[in-house]
Amino acid sequence: WTCTIAFNPSNETIASGGERIVEVWDASTGACLQTLLGHTHFVWSVAFSPDGRLLASGSFDRTVRLWDLHTGECLQVLKGHESGVFSVAFIARQLLASSSADATIRIWDITTGECVKILCAPRPYEGMNIRGIQGLTAAQQENLTALGAIL
Repeated sequence: WTCTIAFNPSNETIASGGERIVEVWDASTGACLQTLLGHTHFVWSVAFSPDGRLLASGSFDRTVRLWDLHTGECLQVLKGHESGVFSVAFIARQLLASSSADATIRIWDITTGECVKILCAPRPYEGMNIRGIQGLTAAQQENLTALGAIL
């Protein structure tokens, strides 16, 4: 399966991601130039760096991988999302953003591999104290805490 593609205009290659695999293709000939292995689940997103030398891939294995396209080596495995990664995008020369099913956007410094910022929209009941409230079932308490309430 192919879940995602990205075009690298700097050298006319296409990257694709699918079931535990990232591949880099020659756009004009259709030849597979590289197969990048390491993810343990579906790859949902790929993105080329602005200079075209790096490729980022985001997977449902909850990781983002940075690949050196010259060597095919995995340079970094970025971990921190609590759920699968749906999208990756380079922000600038040294920054990468990733979004996840955990409802966060993480900003990564690709030089250090450090998450430098986490963006998260407040949930509907964020911070609401439901400690001691009478009449809620366990399922209702669980749903409210998933939506931001605190016990």
